[in-house]
Amino acid sequence: MTSHRLAILLLAGGLLCGQAVLAAEPAIPAPCDPAVRPCLATEGWLITERVWTPGGADPRDLVGGRVQAEVRWHRWRWAARGDATGIPGTYQAGDWRTVRSVEGHVASAFDVLRLPGGVTFGPAAGFGAAVTLEEGLLGAKPTLPKRVTAGLGFRASWPGGFLWAVAGQHQALRGVAGVAVWQVRLSDHVANVGRFAVGANNWTSTIGVAVRLK
Repeated sequence: MTSHRLAILLLAGGLLCGQAVLAAEPAIPAPCDPAVRPCLATEGWLITERVWTPGGADPRDLVGGRVQAEVRWHRWRWAARGDATGIPGTYQAGDWRTVRSVEGHVASAFDVLRLPGGVTFGPAAGFGAAVTLEEGLLGAKPTLPKRVTAGLGFRASWPGGFLWAVAGQHQALRGVAGVAVWQVRLSDHVANVGRFAVGANNWTSTIGVAVRLK
């Protein structure tokens, strides 16, 4: 076999092997288009946060987990978030006996404005409630708050973050209150999370850091 024929055979074999390797690679799925069908996005986070409560009490630290989901369809958004938190040093991820509080929230928004760069803005409505537990989730008697969190306002989002702001009532405050909830991405897997509520005579705030679960 001449050197020319050998080179041709090696080149053909390389091309065939390259095509086989490319064919074996999994196809990257196309991103979901909410204009065509409803799109679901879910996230799981480990969170650590400091809570300032009404009445001038000392702030307390909490750790726990968060699961949130959002469905987008055309300009509509439906979101849900659930938190389970405990006391640092006693909370163990996956052990429900160490959970001291559970809260859940649902909200809906309509993207009236869509600005360049993925920025959206529109009216929103939200509702939520919390359950506190004195001895952990298993075998404990839950204590419901006197009020729930609910209100009407707006939602703004941008690549890497969002802000919900509503006026209504907050479970820790009496009377009408303004409530803001935000999440701002600090890196691919870390975000700043927080909540702030202010009423006629008092306020409460929660600020923390969340690490995304892979």
